[in-house]
Amino acid sequence: MGTSKHTGAISMFDKEFIKTNVFDKSKVLHRVFELRQKCDYMEYTYIDDKDVEELLPQVENFIDSVKNYFWSGR
Repeated sequence: MGTSKHTGAISMFDKEFIKTNVFDKSKVLHRVFELRQKCDYMEYTYIDDKDVEELLPQVENFIDSVKNYFWSGR
């Protein structure tokens, strides 16, 4: 299993872990990737404090869930 693009990695994650109900469907991964794309490729695009305050706890929760899954040896 491999991919050379971020979009491919996210699609593979969705296929392997979301569609098989290992993880609940979460929009946060897609949302932060969308923001990253905008900031990298669109001029004068910034993430404001409100977005960060809203997304940071969701991202931390997502990362913790993924870590716990893989550290559990499943």
